[in-house]
Amino acid sequence: MARQILTAVAVLAGLLAVFLAALGGRNGAESEVVIDYGPGQNNTVLFLTNSEYGLSNVHVATAQSLIERHPHVRVHFASFPSMAPRIARVCSLARVQNPTAPNITFHELRAQTYAKAVEQKAGFMNLSSRWFEQGPGLQAYPKMATMIQGIIAPWDSDAYLALYEEVQELIQIVDPAVIVLEILLNPATDATRNADRRHVFINPGSLSDQLAFEQPHGKGFWKYPCMSSDMPFPVPWHRIPENVFLVSRFIYSVFIVPQWRGYYSQLKKFGIPSTPILRDGRGLYMSPHIPGATLPLDVISKNTMGTNSIVLRSAMAAHQDPELANWLERAPTLLINLGSVYKYTEESAKSMAQAIQAVLAQTKVSGTFTSFIHPQRYPVLWKHSPDYEYGDDFKVPLEGYVAEDRVRVSSWLPTDTMAMLETGHIVASVHHGGANSYHEALSSGGVPHVVLPMWVDLYNYAALAEVTGVGIYATRGTAPHWTVENLRKAFLDVVDGPNSANMRAKAQHIAQLMRKEPGSHQTARVVADLAAHKSVEN
Repeated sequence: MARQILTAVAVLAGLLAVFLAALGGRNGAESEVVIDYGPGQNNTVLFLTNSEYGLSNVHVATAQSLIERHPHVRVHFASFPSMAPRIARVCSLARVQNPTAPNITFHELRAQTYAKAVEQKAGFMNLSSRWFEQGPGLQAYPKMATMIQGIIAPWDSDAYLALYEEVQELIQIVDPAVIVLEILLNPATDATRNADRRHVFINPGSLSDQLAFEQPHGKGFWKYPCMSSDMPFPVPWHRIPENVFLVSRFIYSVFIVPQWRGYYSQLKKFGIPSTPILRDGRGLYMSPHIPGATLPLDVISKNTMGTNSIVLRSAMAAHQDPELANWLERAPTLLINLGSVYKYTEESAKSMAQAIQAVLAQTKVSGTFTSFIHPQRYPVLWKHSPDYEYGDDFKVPLEGYVAEDRVRVSSWLPTDTMAMLETGHIVASVHHGGANSYHEALSSGGVPHVVLPMWVDLYNYAALAEVTGVGIYATRGTAPHWTVENLRKAFLDVVDGPNSANMRAKAQHIAQLMRKEPGSHQTARVVADLAAHKSVEN
């Protein structure tokens, strides 16, 4: 449980770091990306990341595309021990597409992990996801402000120095032409900069997260919704004062409080000129920026690139679990998966079960899906992970449907979410609003969203799904909690409501545009060019 909570903390910290990156950026649209060309062996790349899925998936996806499409590039990947099996897996998958794909050389980081550092700093090893839940907007910020210090900069000075020195040594051994960084692994960022190495940041969140504050006329205060608010875009006039307050409160929490400044003063004693500003003009920053699916930007700054969705591909669903793949083929299925972090209470599980019961009782397959072999009412696949052991009452509404095999309830899904989405048999993806979940549904063939946000940036993606017309923010007004009625209404609206066809068509149109070049192929191409000491263009 502690590791899953820390995954969510890592995502939050990454978003805060993106905000810091934006504050350090420079205005001005440029066509050429200028990277400080330091030393390094041609065609050699070193990835440096934490092991939490929410942030590192985009790096693993890029590494996979590199060895598939640019096999001449030598790829090294450094992270903590739990990353090793994932790297071995993507090497095997890459060779399915390209038998000549080389192995990725994995380097295990031995210093204190991000998870351990946060546990030590914040002391919440045994807390459940209840601790992490918060509502949107004004009610969220007092709680979030207290978490910022420990989640962006969790390592104490000694642990920070140990990781910094370990990365420094690894850079000297590998001697890469370019280093690919994750915005949260601060010691690696400092070691890379102080070694004067060419570097790239790849982020899972939308480019507007980075560039809102680089838009002209102060639009980051009054036009773009603040993190952890569920305001639409552009911010409505009557809510601009609230947005300005929230942004100002955030800036204060990051830059002004004494604890933050004291942390960096300690690091400077070791000769590490660390700073919360990431965008120093020397590195390239890449994030998804998809017309029609992410917030528009007036200015794309120099050394910043937008891509299509950067998602990690996996083996086909039929290869991972043939029985489940066959079950999905029977009819268009509603997939409910709130990620690895969220754990259901008995109350929330009962409400979800009752809403699923309503969908099973009221929906029928529409003509849109007449191609399926056995048309029937929509089945439901529900990933249900309890926060604690509770009674079986929540199962009562579904017992008959389980017996009919019209609903499956499991704490673990044997098939990757992306593989299930790509089958074409998922009618809607019910998720928590994580950046990866949002982009997976978009890139998989155009699956509409039902978003149930519960903390921080999840609210921004819930609002984004509605603004772009690809989904529904199901719990507006009750989040982070839900009721049977708002779940039932959202589920029915997305699968068979008057606007369901439009949502599906919009999502499919966006997916079609992205098929020309997946985001992982775009980031891999740029990294390969930089590894060959080439310049790249926006």
